[in-house]
Amino acid sequence: MLHVRWRALVLLAPLAALLAAPLEARDPPPRLRVLQWNVGTIDPRGLRLPDGAIPQVVETIAQAAPDVVVLQEVESAAQVSRLRRDLAARGLVYEARLLVAEATSPDGLIVHLVRRAHARKTFRTSTGYAAQAVDVGGVWVVGIHAPAAPGSQARATFFDEVLAWTARELRGPVVLAGDFNLGPHGGAGTAAVLPWLRKVDQATYARLARAFPVRTTEGPTTSYRLHLDHVMGRNVRLVRHEVLRGRRRGLMDHDPLLADLRIGAASAVRGLAHAVTATTR
Repeated sequence: MLHVRWRALVLLAPLAALLAAPLEARDPPPRLRVLQWNVGTIDPRGLRLPDGAIPQVVETIAQAAPDVVVLQEVESAAQVSRLRRDLAARGLVYEARLLVAEATSPDGLIVHLVRRAHARKTFRTSTGYAAQAVDVGGVWVVGIHAPAAPGSQARATFFDEVLAWTARELRGPVVLAGDFNLGPHGGAGTAAVLPWLRKVDQATYARLARAFPVRTTEGPTTSYRLHLDHVMGRNVRLVRHEVLRGRRRGLMDHDPLLADLRIGAASAVRGLAHAVTATTR
């Protein structure tokens, strides 16, 4: 028993020192740079990432040098391998995690490119659309591609289920990144022009904003002037964000969205306390 107590005291010492130290003396919280990009097109002959656009995607990622890249509408695992190979040639080595967004839709793959992934969780909603969460050094980064069709109510169901899942399964700081197909002013498709559908999407976005109060606000992010792509977070701080204009090629219809985040000091303390508690059990 004495040995267990002594071990607990040793493990708790770093936490006690952190709590006792003046705020200004603490190390700054870690930075997390996230690049969100739907790389698909509006070309009816092929809605997913064109092979000819891969060099532009690689160039954009290499210039931004993000810690995490979240992509939607990637065509295949072969494309992911090519992205990783070409980025490695530029000095950026990423691991990849892939998930089919929805098996019967043209939405392709949700892809995380991360410097180092510690764990992965997936969740498929009753709409058929899925979410993928990757643990990046203690921060869960969730990639999504919300349904464009059949419309607003499907998106409401999708996000309600994703919110319940993240609250239930993901502890600590969480970042939600993706093509939401909606924004503060409404949603994609007919919801962009029909007031009663627009209100459904606005209400859904409001629920998201309450659950993830830190969020990018600069838009629009598409060629049709809608604000559909977002990076949101809880227990994080948004340092800066930018829509990277002029990076689309051909009939690509989304702009990449870059966000720099910091993990809050309170979140870091809670994470350390949780780890110490788990170790001493």
